[in-house]
Amino acid sequence: MQALYAHFQSESPDLYKTEKDLFSSLDKLYELYLYKILFLLELADVDRTYAMDSQLKHRPDANDLISKGRFFDNRIISAITDDTLFAKLIKDKKISWQKDIDQVKKVFKEFRNTPEYLEHINISDRTVAQEKDFLIWVYKKFLSDNELLEAHFEDKSIFWSEDQKFIDTMVIKTIKAIKEGQTGTVLMAQFRDPEDDVDFCRDLLRGTIRNDKDFETEIAEKTKNWEVERIALMDIILLKMSLSEILNFSAIPVKVSINEYIDISKDYSTPKSRVFINGVLDKLVTDRKNKGDIKKSGRGLME
Repeated sequence: MQALYAHFQSESPDLYKTEKDLFSSLDKLYELYLYKILFLLELADVDRTYAMDSQLKHRPDANDLISKGRFFDNRIISAITDDTLFAKLIKDKKISWQKDIDQVKKVFKEFRNTPEYLEHINISDRTVAQEKDFLIWVYKKFLSDNELLEAHFEDKSIFWSEDQKFIDTMVIKTIKAIKEGQTGTVLMAQFRDPEDDVDFCRDLLRGTIRNDKDFETEIAEKTKNWEVERIALMDIILLKMSLSEILNFSAIPVKVSINEYIDISKDYSTPKSRVFINGVLDKLVTDRKNKGDIKKSGRGLME
């Protein structure tokens, strides 16, 4: 979607460059996922250092005295730390927080003073479920809106500020999927099926660009009652992408495609986009069905 937005905004659009930018952005997106996973481990490592320093204090504070189990003892964190694929990926991609360790320490200072952290480290015999729940809280309620981290990621990539919510969802899914005593990789793969997924991305991109003028004419006919200048460009792009997917991917149900792009509009377009896209798509799909243009290879895929 972002690659298409840049393509259509360009004064001299180039398909080869757009494809290259698309797959480069997908790689960067996965790097953000790895950065966020690694940050969790770095946070735990700072906690470990703090705990060791606390043991050397002549006058430990109240939190040092009552702590029953530190954050770094979390078994989910241990499973990620022991993941050899994760270790290889961050090494190969040169992903590290060492140059920005002061950022980690600043976030930890905020983190260790939250009631949730203090409650968690004082639970005796924590269950894996409790450890998962706490890590999910860390991402949903603490890290996702942390100004220091948001600024850090924005400095690294202008696109990452838009992608952080999505990546937080990936991290949470990763945490939920880890089982007690799990060995081997615990990461989500960049692609479920590398060959098929890469082909899908490329074909969707090419199909949308190839049929751009036809789609634009078709959409214009169905939006005569709308003021064209008030229609968000992102909505137009999403409509073109959805048409491309519905017409060119016979194994994807029509309803799945429609719902997918309505959901995307909630995060990336205007508050009214959901209703607009749903209404226009309904008209577009009805016309295409009547013309016999939509071919699906399976029962129920036309619904």
